[in-house]
Amino acid sequence: MAAASAAETGNQAFLDAVAADNAELVHSVIKTDARAVSMEDEDNFTALMVAAGCGSLRAMQVLLDEGADPDDRDPAGRTALLVAAAENRPRAVTALAADEAFRTERLMSHTYAGNTALHRAAAYGGVPVLRAVIGLHVLSKRPSAASTAINAVNDKGRTPLVRAARWGRVDEVKELLRAGADASIADKEGLTAAAWADRKGHRGVAAALAAAPTHASDTEMELAECSRFAQDMLVAVRAAIPDEDVEEDDGTMSPSGMQDIRVKGRTFSVVGGEAGIGLGGPTRVEGWMAKKGHLIRNWRNRWFVLEDSVMQYYARPGDKKSKGTVTLTADTRVEAKPDYHRPCVFTVTTPKKSFLFQAADDDELDEWLHALEMHIRVLD
Repeated sequence: MAAASAAETGNQAFLDAVAADNAELVHSVIKTDARAVSMEDEDNFTALMVAAGCGSLRAMQVLLDEGADPDDRDPAGRTALLVAAAENRPRAVTALAADEAFRTERLMSHTYAGNTALHRAAAYGGVPVLRAVIGLHVLSKRPSAASTAINAVNDKGRTPLVRAARWGRVDEVKELLRAGADASIADKEGLTAAAWADRKGHRGVAAALAAAPTHASDTEMELAECSRFAQDMLVAVRAAIPDEDVEEDDGTMSPSGMQDIRVKGRTFSVVGGEAGIGLGGPTRVEGWMAKKGHLIRNWRNRWFVLEDSVMQYYARPGDKKSKGTVTLTADTRVEAKPDYHRPCVFTVTTPKKSFLFQAADDDELDEWLHALEMHIRVLD
C-alpha cells in the first residue's frame, strides 16, 4: 500500500481508518508523519480513544507501538480505557489493562467526575465489559481489589450500582449484585440504588434490588466466573484471535425489539444494540440544567428532556409546552468546557446554532455528555 501523509489523507480519513481497524493504513500514515499518532477528532478524542471506542484492536496496537499514550485524557477526563468501558468493548479494555504493572492504576483511573471504568461500564457499557473489568480486578491478585472497585464511590458518593440504577440498567444491576455490590450505600444526597430506581421509575431495577441479597458463596462463584472471562479476554487479545466468548447475534431483532448478547452461556436482553454506542443504545434522559440565553445572555434553569435525538427544555417538569428545542444531527458537536469561568459547562453545536449549558455537577456533566454522544452517533 502506498504511503500517505496525514496532510494528504486528511485528519478524518486517518481517524476513519482507525475506526475501521485498517491497521496497515494507520501504520503507513504514522510512518510518513509521526504527528498522526497524536491526532484528535472534533470531540477531542485522540486516535487511541477512537480505536478503543470502536474496538479496533489492530489499529489500537499500532498506535500504542508508535507511542500513543493510553493515559491521555479528553476535556472530561476520559482515557482510552474509560471510553472503551462506556462503549462495551471488553477486549479493548483488556488490551489496555493487560500490563499487570499498570492494571489496577488504569482500571481505577477516573474522569473528572470520579467515575472509574466500572462506573462507566455499569451506566453505559453493558454486562460483557462489566464482567471483564471485574475479572481483571480479581486477576490483579490484590486483596479485596474487586470488592473495593465494585463499591468505589465517585465525587457524588455514587457506586457503580447506584449509577446503573439511575440509568435503569437491569442486567448490570443484577451482575453487580451477584459480584458483591453493597446496595445499602447511599450517595451524598442520601439516596441508595433502590431510592434512585424509585425516583426514576425504573421498575425492573427496583425488582432486581428487592430480590437481593446475594449469598457469599454466590459472590465467590460470580467473581470466579468474571476472572475466567477476563482470562479468556487476555488470551484472545494476546493471541490476536477472534473473541469466541462475547458474541453478538446477526443483528436481527426479536419481536420485542430486544437484541440478545451471549456471555458464557447466559443471555442478556438489551434495548437497541446499536454498534459502537454501548449495548443499551440511546436512552431517554431528563433533568435540570442551566442554559445561557441567545439574546439576553443570562443563565436560566430549565428542565431538559432528551429523547429520539431531540432535546427539549421546559420551565418546569410536567409542562406541556417547551421553551425551545435542540434538534441533533450527525454533524452536531458536543464539547466540555473545563476552562470556562463557570463549572460543569459544555457546548452543543448544531449546523444552525450553538448552545451553552451548565450541568448540576461533574457526575451529571459526564452523563449528559455521554447521552448526547449516543443520540448523535445513531444519526450517522
